[in-house]
Amino acid sequence: MKINKKIACFILSTALIFTPFLVNIHSYAETGDSDKTTKDQEYINNLEKDRKSLIKTIQNKDEEKKKEDEERTRKYNVEVEMYSNFPNLTSGSQNTLTLQIKNTGGSHLEKSNIQVSALPGEISLTGGSSTTQDVGTIYVGNQTSVNYEVQVSKDAKTGTYPITFEFTGNYGTTINDYKEYKYSKIFYLQITKIEKEKDKSQYKPFLIQNIKHPAIINKGDVADLTFSIKNPNDKPMSSIKVSVSPDEGIVNQTQGVFVENNFPANGEKTFNVKLFAQEKAEKKNYSIKLTVEPTNPTEQTDSKSSEDSNETPKILPTSTQYTGIFYNAPDKDEVDGVKNPQIIISSYSYGGTYVEPNQQFPLTMSFVNTSSQKVLRNIKISLSAEEGTFIAVNSSNSFYIDSMSPNSSVTKTINFVTKPDATTKTVAMTIDYTYEDTKGTALTAKDSISIPVMQKTLLSIDDVSKPQDVMEGEPVNISLNFYNLGKTKISNLKMVASGDFTVQGENSYFVGNLEPGKNDSFSISAMPNDPNKISGVIDFTYEKLDGSIETAQKKFNFTLNPISPMPDNNNMDDIQPPKHDNKIIYIGVGIAVVIIIGIILKKRHNKRKKSQELDLDE
Repeated sequence: MKINKKIACFILSTALIFTPFLVNIHSYAETGDSDKTTKDQEYINNLEKDRKSLIKTIQNKDEEKKKEDEERTRKYNVEVEMYSNFPNLTSGSQNTLTLQIKNTGGSHLEKSNIQVSALPGEISLTGGSSTTQDVGTIYVGNQTSVNYEVQVSKDAKTGTYPITFEFTGNYGTTINDYKEYKYSKIFYLQITKIEKEKDKSQYKPFLIQNIKHPAIINKGDVADLTFSIKNPNDKPMSSIKVSVSPDEGIVNQTQGVFVENNFPANGEKTFNVKLFAQEKAEKKNYSIKLTVEPTNPTEQTDSKSSEDSNETPKILPTSTQYTGIFYNAPDKDEVDGVKNPQIIISSYSYGGTYVEPNQQFPLTMSFVNTSSQKVLRNIKISLSAEEGTFIAVNSSNSFYIDSMSPNSSVTKTINFVTKPDATTKTVAMTIDYTYEDTKGTALTAKDSISIPVMQKTLLSIDDVSKPQDVMEGEPVNISLNFYNLGKTKISNLKMVASGDFTVQGENSYFVGNLEPGKNDSFSISAMPNDPNKISGVIDFTYEKLDGSIETAQKKFNFTLNPISPMPDNNNMDDIQPPKHDNKIIYIGVGIAVVIIIGIILKKRHNKRKKSQELDLDE
């Protein structure tokens, strides 16, 4: 029992000794943990400040770059100039045309090419040259040259000929926003004929001049045609023949051929003929050919040439000149001075400025009998549209009118529907007339009207997508998609976003043209004024083919569920155990140590006691 008391006293004293020590350990742990937590928190706060500062710096850089790009776009000064020093060309020759192209603007031009868009008929490219040549990139202030090998026609007449060059190039900040630049300029080429040496074997041809006659003749009129001929040579001509040859339908009432012997040097003579139209002549312009030629083609010399002359005989070339008279023949539909009656459409309407596919419309037409003397009977009027675009509804596309008195009018209305796949264009409607006059003479006529067809402009806009995973204090993304579901182009398409938020960047987007079947999207980065909700509207404006402006809106109103940032070392207090839990753990550890020591001491005591009992037995 004494030993047991000693053991108990030892255990109690040991516990009393270790208790302050454990308390100190706990206090030390708490103090160390507190210091560590404070330092970690300061470090984390500094990291958070650096992160936000870095994000802000990146955003500012993006804004600056965007502003720089916009400023560059606004300050684009795209311009080229073309220069040339083309040589004078001669008929039948080959030449090189060199064109200088200089970039005088403020932007590089990429993928450039030059094209001859209007080449005179007297000039052609040689050696398989293409009308379009690749120029490549022309940097600001630089210039390049392009050569074209050309052939001038042998028959090219002396004169100035225009030639047009077209330049095309791309400019922009990146390949994704390249824009096309075009510039054209007209140059003028001078073509001259190679002067031939004077042919000493020929005389100068006679001149035919001072031609006079009426421009127009009517039925029964006689036209007086006068003209003169002149010998430009300094020697007389032995014998010449002067001929007047009108086209078939015009007859020469007087002499048409004149022979002149010993026509004096530098002499001149006037001739006169009378012309009239035959019964079968049509209403048109008739050509009249005037000719001066030698009477003996094998001996075309002057009168003073003789067999004993040492002078070589010369040839007199033939001279030809044309003139024309218009014959105003009576109209075929005019009988005994009274024209046949005609029906015409005086006015029509189709209910608006255009019609739409798959839509019904009334076509109202007014018809007039233009005759002031004749009554028209048994009138049938038929309508037919180009490509069958318009189809009559619940009726025929023809109708009958019993009679129309002189100068009277009749109004008719037929309902038509436009076929669904009709394209946007102006469609011709042909009107055929068949009718009779009072004598029963069958007559026909034809007329036409135009009706514009306009396909519907169909812009489809999706709802605004709801923002997901909204982070508190961070901007949200607002976006939507839109489509051109119509069959016509949408022009000048633009959208603008507004609402209870601040847009980071641009709040608008200009699409320009949106072709049929194409789609696009619009998105903004917005900082909500209220962290729990965001609302606004996206306004669309665009232009239809007829020039009218259309508008559309997409409103949105979303409730936001902002989530706090993940702990991730941002708040060490959240992962520290409570202080009271720490004390219990430390006290429990102390008691466990005391118990283990007591057990060890008790085992030693029992072993010693057993040893003493063995000694006593001995």
